[in-house]
Amino acid sequence: MTPPAEDVSADRRDFLLGEIVALWRREFVREDIGPDDDFFELGGDSLLALDLISLLEEQCSIAVPSSALLEARTPRSLAAHLAAHLSSVPGADSGVGDEGAPPPPYLVRLAPCDSAARSPVICFHAIDGGVFFYGPWASSLGLQDREVHAFESPLLHGLEVPETTLEALAARYLSEIASSHPSGPLFLLGYSFGALLAYEVARQAREAGRLVEGLVMVDMFNPARVRQKSTAERLRDAWRDSPAPSAHRRAVKTIGKASTLARSLAKNLAGALSERLPGARPALRRRKTSRHRHFGMAREYRPRPTDARTLLVLTHEPWDKFAYEDEKRGWAPCLGGEVEVGFLKGNHLEAFQGENLPTLVERTRRFLR
Repeated sequence: MTPPAEDVSADRRDFLLGEIVALWRREFVREDIGPDDDFFELGGDSLLALDLISLLEEQCSIAVPSSALLEARTPRSLAAHLAAHLSSVPGADSGVGDEGAPPPPYLVRLAPCDSAARSPVICFHAIDGGVFFYGPWASSLGLQDREVHAFESPLLHGLEVPETTLEALAARYLSEIASSHPSGPLFLLGYSFGALLAYEVARQAREAGRLVEGLVMVDMFNPARVRQKSTAERLRDAWRDSPAPSAHRRAVKTIGKASTLARSLAKNLAGALSERLPGARPALRRRKTSRHRHFGMAREYRPRPTDARTLLVLTHEPWDKFAYEDEKRGWAPCLGGEVEVGFLKGNHLEAFQGENLPTLVERTRRFLR
């Protein structure tokens, strides 16, 4: 006799729970971890999340979305989430409102709210396709009347992405927003490559006559209006801009810059090689594919002007590999509506970290009002 579907689902959930708890205990090096411990409260980050997801895929022979730990942060909730996904349970909670058509699986909920009376904040993935770094920011917003969602790259879910340009990918996401949220103003946010997607979605939405309540772009330049510097030029600038009073100290600083560039190149090469090896984990391979595809899209993208109300948040230390034509990193000719410019400490990789996180949360809250 075939067991009821409910029993099969429960058995699968219990099996996954045991595997997940054992995996977490091993990777966190803590034997006291239980079914209801929170991944973030244990000190988990995006790198550990990727390792855990890859290991879970290997051990259980299942595909796990990289955003799973954002939607299910404890072993118990993650096991239930994956069991429901594998069983295709009718009516399983997608985390997105019931207005319009069901959302695609890669439109994930970053933060719930008490009453979703207003349109959600919609974020867009970075160049590697992931949205995990948005998690602490979204949770800290503490919005009472709107949820926070994010488009993860379909590539990370093993889905096809026939679009070859950023404009086409943005059009796909806008169409999916219109299907699940056919009415109401849009509030869009993106970081790095995601800022380009947010900008283009906003531009196309405005062109189609839809209200864009706000556009937040976090630390991304206009790729059509910057010039890439040579390595020699970057070293020359490091020498010229050094505040050190003596030639000796300036030389030390410049040599340090050369060493940093060499380490960065070695790290990128090592990462590329590890992703290409026959034993590379599927999650790493999907990220590599995502980076490659999105880098090509960004390089060819030529933004057209928009009148969307915009908050441009930049770091004080821009990428020194580029020469910029204005303080808005090339965006001045494109932003025709109300524009706010804010700054964060440090460099591009630190935008959502440390003391920048509460600053970014507060700027977003003020802009939402």
